Amino acid sequence: MFPKKLLEQFREWNVALSIASRGLNGLEGNNMKTSTAVIGGLAAIVVIAIGVYMVDIDQTEEGRLPNVDVSVEGGNLPEFEAKTGSVNVTKEEVDVTVPKVEVTTEEKTVTVPGVSITPPSE
Repeated sequence: MFPKKLLEQFREWNVALSIASRGLNGLEGNNMKTSTAVIGGLAAIVVIAIGVYMVDIDQTEEGRLPNVDVSVEGGNLPEFEAKTGSVNVTKEEVDVTVPKVEVTTEEKTVTVPGVSITPPSE
């Protein structure tokens, strides 16, 4: 189950990704490098958040060290049960401004990924 604060953060990231994918108008010079860096950074944050919040690992058995006497008895490794959520990546078409070779821009429809996240069940 996702905390409410995390869901709000995902919504903010979705808005930021949406803005970044449409281009950062108003910046001079390195528009493409800047928007690529912003998208890359946001993608890294999303991947880290998914890694932290999408895996629920519960220890189902305690571990113990082997008993050491004159003879050695085998030890026991702990057992874990891992529940993972699911991520669905979809495509959707949005209009974005892309540069032309003549250094002018035109609006073009491109397919961008959409992500839906389902946390693991309790």
